[in-house]
Amino acid sequence: MINKRTIFGFVCVLAALLILGNKALAVLMEKKEASETLYLSDLMNTHFIEGISYLDFLITTPLYILVGVLGLLFIIFGAIRQK
Repeated sequence: MINKRTIFGFVCVLAALLILGNKALAVLMEKKEASETLYLSDLMNTHFIEGISYLDFLITTPLYILVGVLGLLFIIFGAIRQK
């Protein structure tokens, strides 16, 4: 039986693949917006994070990498928790 952490991990990995696929499709269609990378700061107000130097990497990491790594961590935690 799959636990909730593993399911959430698979959903995050799927979301990362969809974001990356959308970017790849935009490049194939030669859209001007395809060269822009989606960051966490584009989706929410991250002004409070900018002052914290060790969390600054959250703002500068592309969103598909951030969501994909989060998904892989949840899959690993779910597998450990299941055993």
